[in-house]
Amino acid sequence: MRPTRLAIGAALALVAAMTPAAALGHAGLESSSPAAGDTLATAPSAVTLVFDGELGPDGTGFTVTGPDGVVVGEGELDLTVAERNQVSGGVEITQPGIYLVAWTVVAADGHEEEGDFVFTFASTAEPPNTAVSPADPRLPLTLGLVLLLIAVGSAAWRLLRARP
Repeated sequence: MRPTRLAIGAALALVAAMTPAAALGHAGLESSSPAAGDTLATAPSAVTLVFDGELGPDGTGFTVTGPDGVVVGEGELDLTVAERNQVSGGVEITQPGIYLVAWTVVAADGHEEEGDFVFTFASTAEPPNTAVSPADPRLPLTLGLVLLLIAVGSAAWRLLRARP
């Protein structure tokens, strides 16, 4: 009788080991846009996460935090996707830096998963030119000549007025 119980236990353990994670109700992150570790030349306007299982709307979402610690966007379950496995939301990214996406999802069976990843926005736009352009090198010479003419003219005027 004991070998039968052992065989049944071994068979159940083998079936449990071969059962895919999705069948157990866990929802793992399959992909994201932007992807984990991406370096972007233009700031994204939205973030989308795709999971490998159906999600419940309560407790499912993400936040995107900027390099200064301020939340720049949030997302929630996209109910327009038939598989109910996509979480998306808009973001307002204005400065270059590393952005943290922290997510929490609740699988259809109630099992909660969480995780995070980062992406980088490295703007390629050149900063505005705020340097003061140098003055025309002829300006001091021109100004000096004008002052010299005024002085000569003033001296000539005085000489002419001083004569009887």
